[in-house]
Amino acid sequence: MKEGASKEIGKIKDDAIEKGDLPSISDFGRAVPHDKAYSHKPVTAREALIEKEDEVSGHYPEAPPDTQGLTLNDVIQVFRRRYAMVLAGALLGLALVAAGLARTTPIYAVTAKVVIGRQNPGELVDTDSGSAIFIATQAELIGSLSVVARAVATLPRPEHLKPDADAVSAAYSAVQASAIRQTRVIALSYLGPDGNYGAALLRAMVAAYESETRDTARSGQAQVMNTKAAELDALLKEIADQEAQIAELRAINNIIGTADEAAAAQSVLLRDQTEELIGARSRRIELENRLATGGGAGPNVVDRGRDSLQEDLRLVEAELARVSRTLTAEHPTVVAAKSNVEILREQLAASDKAALADQVTEAARYEAELRALVSQSRRRLEAIESHRRAENEWITELARNRTLADTWRNEMSERRLGDQLAEQGNVGVIARFADNPVAPDGPVWPRPKLLLPAGLAFGAIAGFLFGFWSLRRRGAGTGAPDS
Repeated sequence: MKEGASKEIGKIKDDAIEKGDLPSISDFGRAVPHDKAYSHKPVTAREALIEKEDEVSGHYPEAPPDTQGLTLNDVIQVFRRRYAMVLAGALLGLALVAAGLARTTPIYAVTAKVVIGRQNPGELVDTDSGSAIFIATQAELIGSLSVVARAVATLPRPEHLKPDADAVSAAYSAVQASAIRQTRVIALSYLGPDGNYGAALLRAMVAAYESETRDTARSGQAQVMNTKAAELDALLKEIADQEAQIAELRAINNIIGTADEAAAAQSVLLRDQTEELIGARSRRIELENRLATGGGAGPNVVDRGRDSLQEDLRLVEAELARVSRTLTAEHPTVVAAKSNVEILREQLAASDKAALADQVTEAARYEAELRALVSQSRRRLEAIESHRRAENEWITELARNRTLADTWRNEMSERRLGDQLAEQGNVGVIARFADNPVAPDGPVWPRPKLLLPAGLAFGAIAGFLFGFWSLRRRGAGTGAPDS
């Protein structure tokens, strides 16, 4: 049988050589094209010769590696010969996704937007309430664990939690608060297994946030009020001590009223005394000049002896004038009258000089007394000035403390008013919902409408790839019959 086959092969070779279809010796080392290697219809005599040799030897070589990738013909062959694998993969993928959906807890998303403001007495909203730092701080506060715990305490325990689960921790991990830039809005979100509970939780968080801020403000206000009250008491005690020291200082310096008033009165007194001293000095100098020049005592000098001499002199002069009209100058009566006049004039001159000397002495004594009085007044004024400076320092400090005490009283009154308004809900941080939290119609995860088709598609793709691999592994190719 082999001999007949060899003869037939030899005949085919001869025919191919005559037709020029057989390649040269160097061509036998080249790779056979893929489409010709897997085609059962001989294209040339050389291909027919090779197939005939394989049939005689009973050996078929393995398919060469794919050098062209997946082609449309491969796809068609896989769906024709391995459609069961594709269908099985699609059903398996669908079943796996359905099983996963059955075991997956649905997740619901609830969102809300809250507008934050701060209302103070006398104004609607504080100007600082729109600052980025303030809003960011309020976002951290509204999403803090204390606010969430207070909100959870007002809600019933959710049914989806396990008996040993912590409701506060679960709620804290499910919520988030973030500030929206350049606005006074805080975005709240809940991502958890219960949409209705999430909506109620966000509403409770806003209410708990307002309560938390009020309680924090009230606690801070109480601490500030206690501190201010203690400081005010200490300040009032200091004011009382200062008033006592001022009164003691005035008593020591024998001052009635304020030091400024005493200094002003003493200045007036010193001025009057100085003017009087200047007048006394001028009078003394005038009298000394008159005494030195031999002048009279002056009309203002009061002396009874001098007045008697002047009266006697006037009478004697009148007698001399009478007798001189009737008698001659040498007459004894006229001479005696002249002698009396001379005597009286000498006595009067001596009396005037003595009186003038007495006036000078009295003026000097009065001047000395005035000088001593002015000196005393000046020392008194210096003491008053020193006291006035010390008292003014005390009074300045006292006035500053009184002003500070009044300021603190006003602040405490305003804080008490603020506490009353805060109790009534008219003052403090205000949170209003711009977008109310509403329970969603469906979960955000999982999404059956998306996952089921995706599982079906991925399963079909996996079945297709497995079928394509199966065809290639068995060496059948897309154009060969399945063995």
